[in-house]
Amino acid sequence: MAPNDLRSPLSRRPDHGFVANISIGEPAVYQLVLIDTGSNIFWIQCYPCQKCGDQNQIPHYDVDKSSTYSKVSCDSWMCREFDGQCNEWLECIYISAYIDYTWSRGIVSDDTLHFITSDNEVESVPNVAFGCGTYNYGDEFGYEYSGILGLGPSKASVMTQIGYQFSYCIGHIKDINDSYSHLIIGDEARLEGDSTPLEIFNSSYYAMLDGIRMGEKLIADKKVFSSQPKDGGGVLFDTGSPVTYLHKEALELLSAEIKSYMKAGNIQQVPEIKTGGLLCFEGRVSEDLENFTEVIFHFSGGADLAVGPDALFDQSRQRVFCMTILPTSANMSILDHEAENLTIIGISAMQDYNFGFDIKEKLVYIEDVDCKTLSDYD
Repeated sequence: MAPNDLRSPLSRRPDHGFVANISIGEPAVYQLVLIDTGSNIFWIQCYPCQKCGDQNQIPHYDVDKSSTYSKVSCDSWMCREFDGQCNEWLECIYISAYIDYTWSRGIVSDDTLHFITSDNEVESVPNVAFGCGTYNYGDEFGYEYSGILGLGPSKASVMTQIGYQFSYCIGHIKDINDSYSHLIIGDEARLEGDSTPLEIFNSSYYAMLDGIRMGEKLIADKKVFSSQPKDGGGVLFDTGSPVTYLHKEALELLSAEIKSYMKAGNIQQVPEIKTGGLLCFEGRVSEDLENFTEVIFHFSGGADLAVGPDALFDQSRQRVFCMTILPTSANMSILDHEAENLTIIGISAMQDYNFGFDIKEKLVYIEDVDCKTLSDYD
């Protein structure tokens, strides 16, 4: 029987997202891995390492010291799920690349993962396939986190290797003392709140938007978001993206409404020539936007995601704040896939919400909740 109650606290990493604390091997060694619903592969830096980031604060995972470590056969179905290639030593070699031009390369392997359960017991899951990264390129690898936990829907994902449900509650991302954000994998995942249909396309999770409101005003209707995932549209939930992306028409409508709101409140826009094209304003979010109207994303099926000023704007300088929603065209990896009508919900828009994914029923649950009230993860 598959494990049904695997948990990890989530810790914030500035400018990146949240990391899970998961242990691997025997004896167990803890690792901090960035949770990423926008990718599928779980990989960590492995030692001995040929090119690894400086990992001084996080223990090294040394494959020679784990009695449960083994390499995945290069002619196995799991190697194919990783898009692996056989090398001259018949090892299965994977490559995982990301939109910020970071990447990891190494050997597809398996080992035992260790999680905490709701009653504070340790539950071990043997023979979980992962990427044992020995060539890793990225400034944050090692320092901020030791790998990436891809939670996508492919058969290579840890999530589908273990079960078909997971949830994560994201607290206030600007609170460096947040200790209530958490991840649950298995049947005990929290599936509460309103749901929206989930479509799996190209090994990614998609939903559809019915519109965007600002307060009571509908500023972008269902027709604006009519493109399906197969046509380069739809909505991706991506915890690995710090910001949210909207396609051109939707962003222009939202930006115009925000500009109008700011003008009515005598909040001056910073000329875009000075901001590199970002939509920025003079002032402080905490002082000038106390009464700001929420931007509400309406998903098909009735689920709503309300984004307040702390999630919508970033205090980039002492007296300047900028919108954290960018045009889809700013994401070069999206352009490569001709998905110019795609919307990506990034981690900043997910704060103060619990997201529950039920892969078998093809539903995503979106719940407005204080993670502190779920601190016992029940």
